[in-house]
Amino acid sequence: MTRRTTGGGSAAYVSTRLGVDGLVPLLPRLLEPAGVGSELPVRVRGLVETVVRRSPGGRFLFLVNRTDEPVTVPDLAGEVLVGNEGDHGTLVLPPRGVAVVRRSTA
Repeated sequence: MTRRTTGGGSAAYVSTRLGVDGLVPLLPRLLEPAGVGSELPVRVRGLVETVVRRSPGGRFLFLVNRTDEPVTVPDLAGEVLVGNEGDHGTLVLPPRGVAVVRRSTA
């Protein structure tokens, strides 16, 4: 991995696949200084990939379980459009499963 600071920011390049064990400690060090944070609970970061899309109809979270085990995402606010809701506001992602959650833009 190499990182170069330039102007008001920086660029990083990772030339290998690090896997979960390598990415979990590295990503916060790269993303926090850039003001990038995760909307996921800490315990599922590195296991679930999240992409956010916006439209006039709301914010849409696309969640992908990148593991071969089920992952329970607690306290995820919004309307589950695709996926399995568990008990008490949880979302259950099957192995390699996906979910889509809509949140209001307000």
